[in-house]
Amino acid sequence: MLSRRLVRIKVLQILYSRFLSDEHSLKISEKELFLSLNKSYELYNYILLLLTDIVHYAEIRIDIGRQKNIPTSDEVNHNLKFVSNFIIRSISDSNQFQKYIFENKISWDNYPELIKKLYKNIINSDGFKRYMRNPELTIDNDRKLVKYILRKVFAGSEDLVQVLEEKSIYWNDELEFIISNIINMISEVSEEQQSITMPEPYNDNNEDNFARRLLHKSVINLPEYRSMLEHNIKNWDIERITIIDVLIMALAITELIEFPFIPVKVTLNEYIEIARYYSTAKSGQFINGLLDKLVLKLKSEGRIQKKGKGLKGEI
Repeated sequence: MLSRRLVRIKVLQILYSRFLSDEHSLKISEKELFLSLNKSYELYNYILLLLTDIVHYAEIRIDIGRQKNIPTSDEVNHNLKFVSNFIIRSISDSNQFQKYIFENKISWDNYPELIKKLYKNIINSDGFKRYMRNPELTIDNDRKLVKYILRKVFAGSEDLVQVLEEKSIYWNDELEFIISNIINMISEVSEEQQSITMPEPYNDNNEDNFARRLLHKSVINLPEYRSMLEHNIKNWDIERITIIDVLIMALAITELIEFPFIPVKVTLNEYIEIARYYSTAKSGQFINGLLDKLVLKLKSEGRIQKKGKGLKGEI
């Protein structure tokens, strides 16, 4: 479930934390890494629960309207399209999701005003109005609405961001990445599914192993990779490069060397994007140029060896 980009970012944050605190225990760093990753999975489920709670709030409002002594025609014949949204219903009906919510005591019960405000933001949005006017009842339309809510309402809500930051220090600046993960998940939902099969935080331990190995190898080899960077920077003192840029490039070198099944191009693109998000405006271009140079050097030394279909000898 957790994308590799999010895993890379989490490892970067741990490396940066080690630098600031002069932490030398790899065991402690690994424990902190997996605590952080598990908190990301918790946030993933919190956002799913927020969707279902907003629909539940909409249902309550419909029932209240119908029970009035003199309900309006709209209250009697309320459009049920939103509360019947296939994607949100599939999430709510998932036994795995409900089990996680119950076992981890996840709830938005203490934030009724947030639910109310987000609901109003949704129903007043152009995307929602288009959805409700559209007479076609399709899973694709339902999916588009959920994606719209996630991207345009949740991601843009300062109230939601503030609540998340209050709930956990691990969720600062993380909402965008979690929303991206959820969108990837609901993109795979088919009409044949009665409920969504919730993904585990790690897929068959692949991401678990990726995260652990990336951290371990980066920590162990950081002095060597820092020296490598220093020797390949012309007319520039490595001390003048921001530590976050050094760590990003060290992670990229680790991945290039230690993960033969990940294409070079994927690794470069990922860390350039991470640099644009976490470092200075010019970092992406600088890191791109230096890593391109290092890739050629490492390949000539035989230290980058790619395996798998279509990867051998790739550039």
